[in-house]
Amino acid sequence: MSHVSVIIPAYNAAATLCAAIESALSQEPAPLEVIVVDDGSTDDTAAVAAAYPCHVITQQNAGPSAARNRGVSQASGDYFAFLDADDRFLPGKIAAQLEALSAHPEVGFCYTSFLTDSGDSISRPCPLLSSILIRREAFWRIGPLDESLRNSEDVDWLMRAADEGVTPVHVDQDFVIKAERPDSLSHAPEARSALFKVMAKALARRRAKSGESRSLGGSSQGDASHG
Repeated sequence: MSHVSVIIPAYNAAATLCAAIESALSQEPAPLEVIVVDDGSTDDTAAVAAAYPCHVITQQNAGPSAARNRGVSQASGDYFAFLDADDRFLPGKIAAQLEALSAHPEVGFCYTSFLTDSGDSISRPCPLLSSILIRREAFWRIGPLDESLRNSEDVDWLMRAADEGVTPVHVDQDFVIKAERPDSLSHAPEARSALFKVMAKALARRRAKSGESRSLGGSSQGDASHG
């Protein structure tokens, strides 16, 4: 058994959740735990999850970031893996990522390439959340996902990771099947405005950091001139 907690945020996912959970439980080595966070579903999501050896958490609908954060807050593993309720892990994912992280102790997380459910292989510099395995300490260095965002929360979190110097290693092999649905949040009308918000936040952070650096530099020079 690995020291991996798999966290599955789920909203009205009864139709796809079985496949997601089974893909996590069938990993070798098996995960330490699979945590399903039912984010206020109105279908049988919670009942589906309860049929498996999972830790099931229910909450009022608060969005995917809040569901992931809730799962992390209850996780006991040394590593966290996220899995959307309509995505699936392919065999060998966790083992390959644990091996990569063991070989690269300097990095905070590992991500893989993935397949869409139409069969296209995708390798990209911006990781898919369902492809990430992250060390516990690296997640908390970055901080929780922004619960005010229901779109582009992954982009925001990954940009904060870069700002904090939490670097990844990429396993260029397809280990996830990503569902592509026209009604997903990433295709919602507000997705573009959410991305603009994320970019504005990143710019503000970097300006603030640059201002702090200039201020510290000025203080140092001032101290030296009075020496």
